[in-house]
Amino acid sequence: MNVPNHLTIEPWGQDRRHASCDTNSAMLKIVVVEKGDAATVRLEGEVIGPWVEEVRRPCDRLLAGGAALTLDLTDVSFVDRDGAGLLRSLGGRGAVLLNGSVFVDEQLKAEEPR
Repeated sequence: MNVPNHLTIEPWGQDRRHASCDTNSAMLKIVVVEKGDAATVRLEGEVIGPWVEEVRRPCDRLLAGGAALTLDLTDVSFVDRDGAGLLRSLGGRGAVLLNGSVFVDEQLKAEEPR
């Protein structure tokens, strides 16, 4: 498996995976928990720049496999334009976005196409 040097994946049992991405001060932790036909992706940090694609990959895989996808945004501190676009797109494809802070919710609204 080719994994970029900025991404580490550590197995947490059969149904959990963890990826941590760090570039300078921006960091995003991605935890995927799969149970049956449901999956939760917990994000911690900033959904920005190169990390947007790192979020997209497991979400696309899970949705393509028919999983009921939930994104837990409890610990997301910032979302850039691309990150907001991805989250809105995933929501439009049936993913449930939970626990976004007021700040992140406003970022998602502010970035909506007019």
